[in-house]
Amino acid sequence: MNTKKLLALLFVLVLVCGMFAACKDDPDEPDTSQPTAEWTYTGDNTFYFRGSTFIPKNPRDYTDAEKEAAAAVPPNYSVEEEAMMNKVAEVEERYGVTIVCDSDTSIWLMDVSEFAAMAASGEIPVDIFHSELGFARELYLTNYIEPMSNLEAIDLSNDAKWGGENKLAMTSYKGEVWGIPCIGSNYAPVPQIYYGVLLYNHDTYDSYNLDKTPEEMLEDGTWTFDGFLELLPQVTNNSETDTRWALQYPPVEATGNIVFNAILANGGNKVIQNADGKYVCGIAEPNAMAAMEWVQQVMNLGEYTIKQDKSKELDNFNENRVTFLLTDGNRIFREIAKLIPAEDYAWMPFPYGPDAEYGQTSSAYITSADSVMTIFRSEDPERSQAAAILFNDIVDTVSIAGSSDYNEYLFRNYFAEGDEDSFNIYLELSQSTNYNYALEYGVAEGRFVNLCKSVVTGDISPSSTVPQLVDIINGALDKSMN
Repeated sequence: MNTKKLLALLFVLVLVCGMFAACKDDPDEPDTSQPTAEWTYTGDNTFYFRGSTFIPKNPRDYTDAEKEAAAAVPPNYSVEEEAMMNKVAEVEERYGVTIVCDSDTSIWLMDVSEFAAMAASGEIPVDIFHSELGFARELYLTNYIEPMSNLEAIDLSNDAKWGGENKLAMTSYKGEVWGIPCIGSNYAPVPQIYYGVLLYNHDTYDSYNLDKTPEEMLEDGTWTFDGFLELLPQVTNNSETDTRWALQYPPVEATGNIVFNAILANGGNKVIQNADGKYVCGIAEPNAMAAMEWVQQVMNLGEYTIKQDKSKELDNFNENRVTFLLTDGNRIFREIAKLIPAEDYAWMPFPYGPDAEYGQTSSAYITSADSVMTIFRSEDPERSQAAAILFNDIVDTVSIAGSSDYNEYLFRNYFAEGDEDSFNIYLELSQSTNYNYALEYGVAEGRFVNLCKSVVTGDISPSSTVPQLVDIINGALDKSMN
């Protein structure tokens, strides 16, 4: 390893280890380990955290049926779950309250208006709420969710904890942030999940005996659209007895979207703001159009280079039949990590487009089916403020399994020893995740998905098709965002 790379690696290690401690060392920064608002609430001291899938219910709060079930089969808590249960107990003791955590996500399947009515009546009491983004957004639009700007305890300027402006745009409506677009916060002991993660198989890549690794290409500035396009044909094999593909990606109609990844990687987006601050269609911009044309170039490399198949992707990747795999964090942490040793693969950012600043553009994104955390609006405004204080503390930094913070634990358990590069890419993408604006596109989202399918199959020219969609998309955005 050359001196430049070694120094960069040491810098990353210091940055990761000190990321959370830094706020406390700077007197100008808030101390997020303590409440940011004074506790003055004197009402009912039992609070309800609904849909809290990362915090099991305290046995103290079990129903009779749950007690019977637990007696028959005792709960087997994970290390992360135990850490969060302990954290909730600490917060309860600090404020003299009881926090009932209910992980029943069946409420997400209810009609939103039905759930809202039951919550308002107290039939399903709720103060802190975790649900799918789309579900919570409907609740916000009907005034059941408290805007974050009204909550004294939530300091949205704390990018390390909540994510920056780019991330909070996912849970913004007409300039108002109404939720936190992740499970808990960036500090909570759960891996951050997003789409647009590119992995490569070490053994498969090394078998082609190329001069540079992907990491070296990333370092020397050649991890670009052109560099990747040139690389892919060199990491495939189309012999009858040994067919191997360079890149496997999920179908557009599934959770992945290589076209959207490319648009983001080239500095574009589905929604942009014009000079007047109005939200408008972004896919007709030159950077988005160039990205779609690049995807068609990738697809033209041939059937033995590019493979679209979600059902066999993990087997193909594990069995050295695929060099690069475009996937999502959910599959990595829940499936790939169990099937494939971490030392067998590495994370990479999506290649950078020519119209984006190299190394600064993120192609990671989430959808309306992903997690959001919100505070319910109470008839008593002070109760909402109190719930925000509790939430702020519950999802603060946590020491876990002998680690100084959850990031150290996550690295030790899900990444290969010494592979700080992969871990740093995970951190960067989790901080700069985008939103796919499917809800805001409304009926136009189907048109966009069909466009992406046609780009992938080569059935259309983006320059001849996209202009027909601009007015339709802008009409939808006028209703949902302007």
